[in-house]
This record gives sequence, C-alpha cells and structure tokens, in this order.
Amino acid sequence: FATSLSPDTLHWDATALAPQPQSPPLPAEGFGFASAGTLLNVSVSDHDRSDSLLLSWDEPEGGAKGYLLALSSLESGTLLQNGSAGPNATSFWFHELTPGTRYEIEVTAVLACMGTTSQTITAQTSPSAVRNLSLSSGGSSASLRAAWAHGHGQRDGYRLALWHSDSQTLVRNVSLLPSTSTFLFDGLLAGSEYALKVSTLAGTSQASTTIHQWTDPLAPAGVTLTNTRRPMGLSAFWDKAAGDVDQFHLQLYSKSHAAQRNTSVGPNTHNFTFLGLSPGTQYFLKVTVLAGPYRSSSHFATEWTCESEVFAVSCGDGTSWHSLGRGAGCTLASPGGSSTTSWVSMLCFPPDPLSLANVSVQPGRKPQELHVSWVESGGGRDHLVQLSVAESLSIIRNVSVPRGVTQLDLEGLVPGSRYRVEIISQAGPHRISSQTAIGYTVPLPPRSLSASPVSTAWALAVHWEPAPGHRDGYLLSVLEEGSSAVPRSLEAGKDSTNVTVSQLEPGTCYLVGIWAVAGPYRSLPKNITCCTVPAAPTNLSLTNPGSSSELYTSWKKPPGRRDHYRITLYSLSTQSRIPVQTLSADALNCTWTHLEAGSKFAVQVTAVKGSLEASSINVTQWTCESAWLGWAHTGHPDRLSVAWGATAGGRDGYTLTLYHAQLGTVAATASKFTFSGLAPGHKYLLEVLSIAGPYAASAGNISDWTTPSVPQNLSAVAEGNNTMLISWGSVSGQQDDCQLWLRDPRNSSLPWQHSLGRGQVQHLLQGLIPGRNYSVSLSCVAGPYWSSTKPLAVPMEPNPVKNVQCLPESRSLYLNWTSSPGDVEAYEVVTERLSEGPPTSKYTMSIPSSEASLEGLEPNSSYQITVSTVGMNTLRSQAVTLLCSTAVEPLPPPLRADVFPVEASSTVIISPDLFSEENGQIQYYGVIATTNESLLRPTREIMSSTWYDHYYGTEDSYLAVLIPNPFRQRSSPESWRVPVGTEECGQSRMSASLLREGAGGEEGLHVSLVWAINHPCVHPGTAGLTAGLSQWHLTGWPGLPVTKAGFPLDFISCRNVHRPVPLQNFKQYYEMKTASANHAFFQEFEELKEVGKEQSKVEAELPANVSKNRYRHVLPYDHSRVKLSQLGEDPHSDYINANFMPGYTSQQEFIATQGPLKKTIEDFWRLVWEQNVCNIIMLTVCMENGRVLCDHYWPSESAPVSYGQVRVHLLMQSSSEEWTIREFKLWHGLRAERFVSHLHYTAWPDHGIPESTTSIMTFRELVRERIQSTKDTGPTLVHCSAGVGRTGTFIALDRLLQQMKQEKVVDIFGVVYALRMNRYLMIQTLVRSLLPLFPGPSLHSIEVHRAGSWMSWLASPSTPRLVASLSLCHRAAESSSSAGVEIAGGGLQQLHALLDPQRQHPETSQEAQKHPGALRNRMRPFAGNP
Repeated sequence: FATSLSPDTLHWDATALAPQPQSPPLPAEGFGFASAGTLLNVSVSDHDRSDSLLLSWDEPEGGAKGYLLALSSLESGTLLQNGSAGPNATSFWFHELTPGTRYEIEVTAVLACMGTTSQTITAQTSPSAVRNLSLSSGGSSASLRAAWAHGHGQRDGYRLALWHSDSQTLVRNVSLLPSTSTFLFDGLLAGSEYALKVSTLAGTSQASTTIHQWTDPLAPAGVTLTNTRRPMGLSAFWDKAAGDVDQFHLQLYSKSHAAQRNTSVGPNTHNFTFLGLSPGTQYFLKVTVLAGPYRSSSHFATEWTCESEVFAVSCGDGTSWHSLGRGAGCTLASPGGSSTTSWVSMLCFPPDPLSLANVSVQPGRKPQELHVSWVESGGGRDHLVQLSVAESLSIIRNVSVPRGVTQLDLEGLVPGSRYRVEIISQAGPHRISSQTAIGYTVPLPPRSLSASPVSTAWALAVHWEPAPGHRDGYLLSVLEEGSSAVPRSLEAGKDSTNVTVSQLEPGTCYLVGIWAVAGPYRSLPKNITCCTVPAAPTNLSLTNPGSSSELYTSWKKPPGRRDHYRITLYSLSTQSRIPVQTLSADALNCTWTHLEAGSKFAVQVTAVKGSLEASSINVTQWTCESAWLGWAHTGHPDRLSVAWGATAGGRDGYTLTLYHAQLGTVAATASKFTFSGLAPGHKYLLEVLSIAGPYAASAGNISDWTTPSVPQNLSAVAEGNNTMLISWGSVSGQQDDCQLWLRDPRNSSLPWQHSLGRGQVQHLLQGLIPGRNYSVSLSCVAGPYWSSTKPLAVPMEPNPVKNVQCLPESRSLYLNWTSSPGDVEAYEVVTERLSEGPPTSKYTMSIPSSEASLEGLEPNSSYQITVSTVGMNTLRSQAVTLLCSTAVEPLPPPLRADVFPVEASSTVIISPDLFSEENGQIQYYGVIATTNESLLRPTREIMSSTWYDHYYGTEDSYLAVLIPNPFRQRSSPESWRVPVGTEECGQSRMSASLLREGAGGEEGLHVSLVWAINHPCVHPGTAGLTAGLSQWHLTGWPGLPVTKAGFPLDFISCRNVHRPVPLQNFKQYYEMKTASANHAFFQEFEELKEVGKEQSKVEAELPANVSKNRYRHVLPYDHSRVKLSQLGEDPHSDYINANFMPGYTSQQEFIATQGPLKKTIEDFWRLVWEQNVCNIIMLTVCMENGRVLCDHYWPSESAPVSYGQVRVHLLMQSSSEEWTIREFKLWHGLRAERFVSHLHYTAWPDHGIPESTTSIMTFRELVRERIQSTKDTGPTLVHCSAGVGRTGTFIALDRLLQQMKQEKVVDIFGVVYALRMNRYLMIQTLVRSLLPLFPGPSLHSIEVHRAGSWMSWLASPSTPRLVASLSLCHRAAESSSSAGVEIAGGGLQQLHALLDPQRQHPETSQEAQKHPGALRNRMRPFAGNP
C-alpha cells in the first residue's frame, strides 16, 4: 500500500482494478490519494518541468509482462496520449503537456496468464510563470502599476507580494483571478524601492517572477535663498521631503555668469551656504531630490548678493574709528574699539529701477505664441517677465530679459488661453517696478467638421471635434450658397461639439463656417457645404380625363428649392412600374398616356435635391374600359398606321380624327388605317369614333410620334493629322436632339458623343490619334424614337517623322529620327542613289523602330532617302526627304613603310632577333612615348594612358601603339617600321597628328620603351590582359643600339573609365571628337551600351518579387540593392526596387528607386525610415496622358495616415508653378519622430524635357541646400517613374556640377559609367543637351544650339556623347535653326573666347551686356525619361 507520498510529487489518485475486493482508500500526504492494488507506490512528479509528468511504480509481485499507459484530460475525459513500457520498467514520461492542467493517468500491468491489473491517478502539471512582467510608477510618487502577459497553459490564479526593499517588510499581498493581467499598488512611500513577486498558482504548485522598481520622489518644498552675514554668500534652506531620499542636488547659477555651482548633500541635510559669489548679482537656486533612478526638482528660488565687496579697515589714531569715505553708492562706517584690522560690509544702494510703459500682449505668429512688447526708461539691470494663467496667480514661466530688449516671444503656450503677463524691472533685491497686461493666444480651429440634414425638419445638424487648447466658445455663420446677403450668425459654448441650425429654406444648399473664439480673437475658419431636405409636394391628385389610356396628375408647389421632380406611376393591376418621368423644378402636372385600359394605378411625386429626396403620399385612379387601340409603325418618317379592335355590337363604320395635322376627319370601315404626308419628328393625337346610324361612341384615343429624319450627305475632311471636319446636309422635320457619335474600334469603352445645335451642319473633331481608323455617325431623337445615319469610316493619316539625322560611313548610312506619336505600324525607308546616268533602282525597307542602318552602299556617293510613317490603318504619312552622302573609303595601308613619309612623328625599327620568347610566344608589340628620359619600365598607369591623357592631363607617358606581331607570318620582314602616335588599344593604324610639330628638345616626346606581349590585349568590356614583355631603353631616337632585358607584366585593364575634360581644353576636345563624322562619339556610345548588364539581378527576378516591380525590364542589381529589414518569417520582405547610387562625396549619397506601386507604398515608407532618409526628390507627376506613372503615396490632408508601421503627417505644403515642397513628420511605433522634406518637381514630362533650364537648375540648387543642411543623416532618395531616366539625369547633373566646381573638369563618361554599374539602364532614353546645364567658374553663360546633325538627339547609353552637345556650342551658335540653352551665369562670349581666342561674337556679346537676363530666358531643356 502507498501510505504516503514524497513531498516533491504532484496531486494524484490511485485506484486498483483487480479481481479481489478493493480496500478503502488511504489518506496521502501532499495532494491526491493512493488506493490498494497489485501495483505499489504509484506516484507522479514533474522534476521542475511544466510540460511533462513522470509516472513511477513498483513492480507487482510475480512480475509483469509489460505495462500499458493512458493519459486523459480530467475535465473532458478525452484520451490524449497512449504509451507502453517493458516488463522491467518502473517509470514512464509524458511530454508536450499543457502547464497548470489536471490529467487522469491509467497504468495497466499485464500479468501472467493474460491477467491484468490497473490503477488510475490524477495529476496536475506545474504552471508557467508570467511573461513580460513590468512595474512602473508612471510619474507617481505613491503608486506602482504591475502588468504582465499570461504564461502558456492554465492557471488557478495569481498571488502578488510587494516588499519594501530597505526595510524588507511585506507591504501588500493580494490574490487575483486567472484572467487578470494588471494591478495598481497605491498608498506607497515616495522615492522608495519596492520588489514585486508575481506567482502563478495551479493547485499547490506555483511559478514566480520578481522585479524591482522605485516610486518617484517628491519635489523639495520650502526652498528659499537668503543673504548671510558672511561676506559674499547666500544660504539655501528647504524642508525635509516626505518619503525616501538618496541625496539632495543643489544647482546655483546667475544669468550674468556662465559658471554654475553644483553640489550634492546627504538626505538629512536641509540647508547649505554658498560662498565666494559675485557682488550685486541675482542668483537662482534649484534643489533636486534623487531617489534610485528618478529625480524631482523644486521651483527656482532667487536672491541678490550685496552690491559692493568687503574692505579691510585699519585703525586711525588707536582710540577711535574714522569714516573711511564713500564708495559708489555705499557708505563705510567704523564700529570702534580696536586698532586691529576688522571687516565691515558695505551698505548697498541699488540704482533706480526702469520705468515701463505701453506694455502690450498680442498673439504671436502661431497659436502657441504670445508677443510681448514695452517701452523702457531709467536704470536697472534687467527685466523679469512673469507669465501666469489669468484665472490663477500661479506663475508658470519666468523669463529674464537684458536691459535694452523691449520685446519677447513666449512659445509653447496653450492655444485659446487667457494669460497675465507681468514685467518686473529689478534693481537689486529691494527695488522693483512692474507693469501688468492681459493677452490671449489664438485658438485652434475645430477639427472633423461635418454637417448633415435633419430629415424631420428643414434644418442642418453641424458636428465637430474640439481642437487642443482652450476657447471661450464657437461662432458659426450660415450663408445660402451663391447669396450675397449677410450671413446668419450663431454662437455655441466652449464645450459644445454640435449645434442644429433651424428655420432654413427646404432644398437649399448652405455654406457653414465655424470659428473658435478666445477673447477678441478667432481661429482660422473651417467651412463645409450641406443642403437641407427638399419639401415634399402636397395636394397630389390623379384624375381620369375620360380616357382608357391616359391619366392626369397634378400637385401644389412645395416651399423651397429642388433640382427636379421624379414622378413614379405603379400599375396595381400588373404589379409593375411605368417608366419614371423626371420633370423640371417648376413643373406642377404630368400626363400619362398609353396606359392599360381598365387598370388601377398609383402615383407618387418625389422632390429631389442632390442625393436628398422628399416624397408625397400615394393617390390611386383607374383608366376606363376600352376596345383595343394601338399604333403600327411603318418605318417611314412621314407615316403613321393605326389599328383597333371592334367593340361588342353593330356599327356602320368609324370616324378617325388626327390632331396636329391638316388632314381633318377621315372615315373608315375597316379596323386599320395609314396616315401619310405627315411631318417627321412630330407628335400626333388620334381620336376614333364608332358610328352607328345617327349615334357616335368613342372607341378611344391615342397619341404617337413620327420617327425623325436624319441628315444627308455625311462627309469628312482631314485638317491635319489629328483633326477632322465632319459636314452634313440640313435636317428636315423636327427633332428633340441630334448627336454626333465617334467610335474608336481600338477602344472598347463607350463611344464619344456630342450634342449638336439646331441648324448646325459642321463639327470639328480634335485630338484624334494619327494612324488610327475611326467611324462617325449622326442620330436624331424625337419623342421616344431615334434615327441614325450609316457609319462613315474616317481614317487618320499618321504623323511624319521629325529630326531625321544621318551618320555616314564609307559603305553604309546610319539613320535615326524622332518617333511619330500615334498608332505606328512601321517606318518605310526608300533609298535611291543619285547619279548623272540613267535612274537607279530604289530600295525600300520597313523598319519597326526609329533607327535604320543602310548597308551595301557605294562609297563617296550621294543618296536621296525618304522616310514615311506607316500607321496601324495602313495609311502613310507625308514623306520626309533628305540627301546624305557616304564617306570616302580610306586608302589601304601602304605595302612599304617608306612609301608615305611620316611628318611630325617617330618610328622604331625592330628586327626579329631583338626579343626573347622565354616567357611565351610574342603576339603583340607596344611602344611607349614619354618625355621622361629616366623611365625604365612602364607602369600600370602608363599602359592605361592615352595621348589625350598626356595632351590634356598631367601624364608624361602614354601607350602610343599596340600592333600584332608581324614576324609570326610565313614571310616575315627583316625589320619593321612602327609608327608612333595612335591611342586606341589593339589598332595598327598610325595617326601622325598625335605627335606635335617640333617635338624635339627638352620637352619633346621620346620613344622610350618598346616591349613584346605574349598574350593578346583584351579590348574594353572584358576583364584585362596578362602579358610578359621584353624591354629596351632607347637613349635617343630609333636606330641606336639596344640591349635585351625581360620581366613579367601584371594584370592591366585596357579600359579607362575616367575621362575628365578640362574646361580650358574644350576647343581641342571638340575638334578631336567630331573628326571623321563624330566617329569618336559613336565609339564611346558603343562602350557604354552594355556596361553593367552582366551583373546579377536574382532577387528582383524571384516570383515573389516580380509583382513589386513597376516595369519588368527595370530591375535592381543584387550587389547594390537596398535591403529592407525582414518582416517575420517572410524571406522576401526585404526586397524593394531600389539601389544605392554614388554621388560626388559618397558612394551611397543617393538612393534611386521606382515610383511606388499601391502594393509597395508601405515598403517605400519603411525604406525611408530604415535608411534615415530626410529628403525625397520626386521628378514625375502621378498620372500623365491617362497613364499612371507613380501611385500617390503621401497624405493629401493634414490628418496623419499610417503606412504599415510608419505613420506620416503632412505638416506643410508650398506650391509654385513648377515644383511643390512638402514637410512630413514620421513616427515608427513608439520611436521618436523624424522630419522628412518632399521636393516634388512637376515640370518634367514623361519621355520629354522640362520647359526651362532655369527651373531645373534652381530646383537642383534648392535640393543641394536641403542635402547640405541634413548631411549627417541618411542618403537622399530620388525617384521618377522607373527610377532610371529622370532619376539618373538628376543625380548625374548634381554630381557633375560639383565636379566642375571643385575640379574644373567634367567627366561625363566616368559618371554615367559609375551610375550604370550601380543600377540597370540609368539615364535610359533620349537625352538632349545635358552638359550646357553645368556652370563652371570660367563659363558664366553657355548657349547651345542644335547643330543640325545626329548629335542633337543623344541616346542615353551614349551619354558621354553629351560632351558633344557642349562642344558643339561654339560651332552651332551660328545655326539659323538653333534653339538656345544657357547655363545660369554671364555671357556667351566667354565660351567663344575659350574655344577660339581669334574669334568674337559681337551680337551675342552686346546682347549679354545690355540684357544679361535675355540669354537665361532662352534656356533649352535637357533630357529625361521615366
């Protein structure tokens, strides 16, 4: 038997299930019961684990073959776990249980002969301790609040024990329900440390958590500062503080002295004396109590020291003291009695205080400010301005003001409050003069203003929320919309939040304004417009005029206004609604026709004002019984056919009378008749009488319309590529309305329609899309019928191409042009060679893009080229014709080196036995030209340098030529003449012009080094080259003896990505680059075309991130992308389409990103917060030409808006013609707030250019100022739509402007190369004249004109060709077709002088001198794109 349990075991009950009778249960220690059975000492323990139980037992007599175990919920009886144990086992673990839960466990022993015996016990797991326990004072000195999160599992309750740490006494012991998660301990001692123990209870088990905290100390009271008897001292006194105190901290300072006295004293000290102070000075004292981590400070106490210092006085004659004279405002006197030296204090006479007058207190610039001013005269040291709330005498602010200052702005006040301002002029501690004035701060306007109509009365209910601060009340004005009368005024109390404005006109809209009022001042107004409910029609009647098909309804005009009436007629017989009629606001009756005979109808009239309605009561009426009568339409606009059914009985015939026609009465015997010769589009009334002898009976009456006629001779004439004139003949008859319909087969939306005026026979359609087919038709309406013409096809001719440019080669021509707007299928290019002989054949090709390469042409020949646009509708535009000539084919290289003598150059004669191939077979030879005669071997920098680096820069050496090994051929020459002077890596042509005339002498170029390269030079775009070389030092010109030496050459890149152009070398640079039809510019374009494209974009291409990209082809590189913090377990939540971009001063000065999508707005603001962005530069509008370029991602109103975890508040918005500046305040959770500037440039169209370079340059200066003012924060964020075109151009502009200012050079190639290495497709599409925007110290003004060549449009991958735009300015300034671009600064003549000192531009110079702003006004834009 289990007579006792271990103290460490849990609750358990045991019941033995066996064939023999059970013994009564025995009491057990601990919790639970043990009962008799074959199994002995069954027990349960948790071993300090809240999610597990260990079941233990003793093996039964005779042993067991095994054990079966089952664990169930004690509350529900649900089986939770099954288990088994071997024959020798005596314990079993149950895991993954819920803490604090009661379970029932059954253990069954399998005995010999298949017998079993079972016992059942109950057990409870230990509870889990609470989580996130906190104990805070909340600024209170007498209470602490405990809060926690429940632990996992179940519990019976909580027990909280609070101890005073110093005395180790139990202050509070409380028990709480299991659902409680907070508790407030009050009545505690100030400034004391307390320890809290929170125990989670489950049965007799518990889990505890402890925490320590202090209550806030009480501020010292009775703080005073007084003069002492000791010289130049002040004594401080304060009362003993209630509660615990660690120490007192004293701060003594004077506004006239920078030094401050700080000292700390023990908790039992309540006075202190400061010595050695300055005479005649006012001091301020603050006493702070420290208790634990908290402190509390007293108000300031103040006192003056004596005006003069203390003097030593000596004896005069040994018997008495004499007066020693007067000091400045002070008298010295002798107390007598001794000949020894004594100390006597001066008696202080402070100067007279200032005299104050005209004290004024006015509202400040903000509702939280007061502006105080006064007039002073007299002496004194300074003023003390004391501010207090007018309703109380407690001073809330003391401000000391030096003498001579007569005004002060008090900030941080409560809006709409009444304040009392007292200005005290102090002169020492005893003389004070003061003036008092009362003033108000301006109240804040109410918030969330709304108004709604009161349905039961002609009134408006106005609601609002009070703004922070105070007010005396509210003033409301109510003015009928559009009225010039005096508004009606109402007042409301200061605590009111709503008011009902009654006695208004029904169905009328009113402008409701509200102000908060404080004293004589009003807040800014809040306005709202709302309409009253219209009055319902009264005296409604529905009458039968004796007809079987008509009913007449009328009503009395209700008071007030309305937009219209809506009349609804219901057929009660068929439970259907007759089509609703809408009548004007002045209508008072309506006739219903074509109704069913013998039916009951109900009518309701509703007055409508906007969305508000008021309906009359319903009235009913019957139509008369009648024979069947109806119209049968003929399809002709001048005919009407009628048919009717015969009534019972006999008759002689029928008489038909058609009103509104000149036909009179017609007799008929049949039941059908057709009226002809009627007017189209007219309404007619027919009366049918049944004739029998002399008697006539009405067979009914009916009305109908003839169909309207339609215009004839519909025609269309094109007037331009997007305008069409539609004409038609006059329309006969009468129509209610005629409309012109335009249908666009490529637009599935509703057709466009235009209502025509009466008698109108023409209409001009504008804004059509060139190259598209349209159809037009005319329709007219009369009554319920309409007629329409057949659709007329209107094809629009496509626009011709513009700006066709030609780049000639010897056997090909490269063409490009500006794409035509509209629907373009392709471009047709026709080429015809011009010759004096018979006409040559024409070659026609269809081009899908705006560029073409014409190959297989004859050199030095003229060609006539026509370019036409082919529209989607197969129409062709007017052809654009130009003449273009191919270049002269270059002569083949000379067979012998001495055929053409080379001037202004040098040659090196190399024989094949001069080189060793011990490092590998020689593949290339290279020659270094240098002015450095001591150079022994080429460096990496020299091998990367070209003639331009030497000519324009500071390099003394450069790679002159790199030529394939000629000696590897079968018939190798005995020697080889090498020309010196080419710059390009891998070219064998010689350029004699690259060596200057007269190169000899001390400064001349010498061929210094010749080496052999064992591996081919890798051309730009690849990694580099590895070479071995042999070197000769040529002490003179070629032909002198040389010696062999060999050494290896390390890794060297053939590409030079930095190509700065000095400002003073623009003339030479331009002439060099534009040689051979701008071939050098075109080469740079090809170099940059593929830059960076090999870099990975893996993250952006993941399926989870594809939808986060606005454009599928504009993706960020992995190495430079901006990573967001991961949200939860989502591995893709760190992605945003953004890259770090290098600026002039930092490799991560900018972030370039796309315009946010709706689904990425939260990621955008998360990027701003995490990267500490303070400036957002937006270079696009949200929508242009119906296409969304960027989703609206900021608040439109002043109310804060949450974007994910970032809350954004619009503080200010300032708009100009071309940009808007916004200021935002951001919060992230509970973190501190930040301020972000949003600079939005709106004058840069998509795929276009800004109207003015003055605008973009001014905007860039504004951006640069903002960046400089926040330079210690994160990167500047720049975006347009895709984040590559306008964004790249702006970043390049900023970087190059700084480079020009700091280095006096412009490196377009290097800047664009760096941008493209960090973000794909930076500076994406057409760019025009970027360089003229860069002002330099020597370029006060540059005006660039289009040169009439292909350089006027520059594709962005060739952005270095933008250099040509600047270079062209000198030559193209004379072009008659030019359009100007100017850099903000001075005159054009400075650039002329820079490029050509022998040339002047008188006209431009005079204009610049007379009108320095004229050139600036002719600025042309530079480029951008999405």
